[in-house]
Amino acid sequence: MKKVLFPLFAFLLAACGNDGPAFTIKGEFEGLKESELLIYNIASGHETVDTVAVKDGEFTYRGNTDELTSYYLVFPNGMEQVIFVNGGDELAYSAKANDLRNYVVGGNEENEEVAAFHKEVNKLGASEARLKAAEYIKAKPQSAVALYIFDRYFVQDENVSEKELSEVLSVLEEHDAQNMSLLAVRGKLAHSGKGLVGSALPDMRIETKTGDSLDIAKLETAHTLILYWASWMQSPYDALDMMREIREEYSDSALGLISVSADTKKYRWQEYSRQDSVGIYNYCDQKAWDSPMLRELGVRRLPAYIIADSAHSIVARGYDLTGLKAELKKRVK
Repeated sequence: MKKVLFPLFAFLLAACGNDGPAFTIKGEFEGLKESELLIYNIASGHETVDTVAVKDGEFTYRGNTDELTSYYLVFPNGMEQVIFVNGGDELAYSAKANDLRNYVVGGNEENEEVAAFHKEVNKLGASEARLKAAEYIKAKPQSAVALYIFDRYFVQDENVSEKELSEVLSVLEEHDAQNMSLLAVRGKLAHSGKGLVGSALPDMRIETKTGDSLDIAKLETAHTLILYWASWMQSPYDALDMMREIREEYSDSALGLISVSADTKKYRWQEYSRQDSVGIYNYCDQKAWDSPMLRELGVRRLPAYIIADSAHSIVARGYDLTGLKAELKKRVK
């Protein structure tokens, strides 16, 4: 089965809404006294991430939003929980530290629906859970929860085939054909066969941070490494540090190293990449997932890497940077 991977997509239930009606989320944990969590909302991307301090098993988070918006609570282990928020809401959150999947948020219909769905599928296997997810989406394609379930159980699952993903996507498109997030997924499906191992790097000219032009398919190096990242990633410095370590390990003739940022704000990219990057071709066109460097090479989540040989044929690609150094040592002598 062909793997289809996408980033957590911005389904834009509402605009960021910093000046909208106030809302409050009051939470309590059983078995968790002190911790520090992160919270962000999809509508504003990962540009705005707030810290939530848990003290004596409780926390309070206040914000503003004009319309229904999905917020994500992020735990130190990387687990995320969705919380739907309307302007004026006073939401009550509760969870057990040893069973975070079965959290409960009371205060509006969307959160109650999510809790009921999670309760139904959390004990099922992945394929059975997807069947339940498909049933829910077909029954309530107009629901904001259906968009979340589509993202969680289809878009984010690397085991879902393109055919299965497209079929469920079509159900949602019948209800809202102009939804920007659905259009984005459809667009990524159209480019999902690009940049595969064995294919050639596209004949593409880019302008680097220093103002130089670079044709990625004409680099005269033994190998080319393209490493993708963004400042809004959970650990952007990990990718940047790895790039610099790799640059120090290989000569310019052995490895051409291209850093591609998916940021939409130039200052964010420049701020994170201002440290020593000698010998690295730094690139950012501020188009995020619409950038030709991502679209034409089939990159659908971050971080990611692509390795090409001296003939500019792609020999390896992946989304897990932990194995990147070993892959390079195997390829670059």
